[in-house]
Amino acid sequence: MKYFNINSLLPGLFTAFLFLLLPDANSQTVSKWDQFPASVKNRNSFKRLEWFYKPRMNEQGIFPRSFVDLQKEAELLKMQSQTDNGNSSFQWTNLGPAGIDFSNDSTVKHWGVMSGRVKGLAIHPTNPNIVYAGPGGGGIWKSTDGGQTWIDKSGGLNLLTFGSIAIDPANPEVIYAGTGEYFWLLSERFYCGDGVYKSTNGGESWDKINAEFGTVTQFTAMAVSPHNPNIIIAAIARNLEDAAPNEGIWRSTDAGIHWSCVLPGEGMCYLAFHSSDPNIVYVACGSEQPQAGFLISTDGGLSFSSGNVGLPAYNHIGRIQFDVSKSNPNILYAAIFDKAPLPGGIINLAGSRIWWEEGFLCPKKTC
Repeated sequence: MKYFNINSLLPGLFTAFLFLLLPDANSQTVSKWDQFPASVKNRNSFKRLEWFYKPRMNEQGIFPRSFVDLQKEAELLKMQSQTDNGNSSFQWTNLGPAGIDFSNDSTVKHWGVMSGRVKGLAIHPTNPNIVYAGPGGGGIWKSTDGGQTWIDKSGGLNLLTFGSIAIDPANPEVIYAGTGEYFWLLSERFYCGDGVYKSTNGGESWDKINAEFGTVTQFTAMAVSPHNPNIIIAAIARNLEDAAPNEGIWRSTDAGIHWSCVLPGEGMCYLAFHSSDPNIVYVACGSEQPQAGFLISTDGGLSFSSGNVGLPAYNHIGRIQFDVSKSNPNILYAAIFDKAPLPGGIINLAGSRIWWEEGFLCPKKTC
């Protein structure tokens, strides 16, 4: 029998504490929730966050995360104690992961069976049946049969929110998991993490790395160099709120023990190594700021230059994801997300367009 990871229930356990200690939501006005444009406030994702977090904020409009962390640590210690009021033998059966079936809901039946957000995903370099997944709020999961079944590998991890997973190509038993989820167009650090975790035994156990980027993180991407397993590149972004001091591209040369920020900046979305040239590293950033677009390093990730020829203007690049062709690493494909449709071309969901190095690529041959 697989036992449920009790960590995933802890946020609910503290709700009572929050309501008792925080001022009544009706007695205050948290103005930050009213400062967003209608295009953001009308999103269902924003409304969910507002419904949950607004009543739990203090007079300054700050979610008391340090208080929650203290309560969580106290509860974990209680659960690990053998004298926990006689409840140490209480067991949970793992029922997930499983999708939610909307087929019987007349309003959204076209959604079919859906899961939550999976922001971290890594496939074993030599065994395609081994896959690791890190949802936005559900821990680390491993499949050994190509995704048919999944095993919870979260263990005693302090946080269950993940934004990136990377496997060492030279030794697939070594896995890095970056905590915290970047959520473009949403405020506060609702999905924040507490750093990087490393496994050297295929996810059976994890060690937290106390790195230089600090204890509050929102990872968007991470990659281990296919040419040198000691070199790791990671991207840290932030949600819409006060600037975070660790935003940017970080680099490690000792297998994740120490890190240095090689490219400060906001909106870092994704990154990748060139498969045959160890000196080339690709980075994409968004947030509609002047640096938004595509960046290229020719010195192994120490410095970067712009490679935006053919891309939209920076103020139309909210989030950008890309991938490198396996057959020809000089060809890259990118999806660019914008708040509003770009003029001309084919627009799909979320106002995104698909681009490649030689120009616009029409999806489904609709050009």
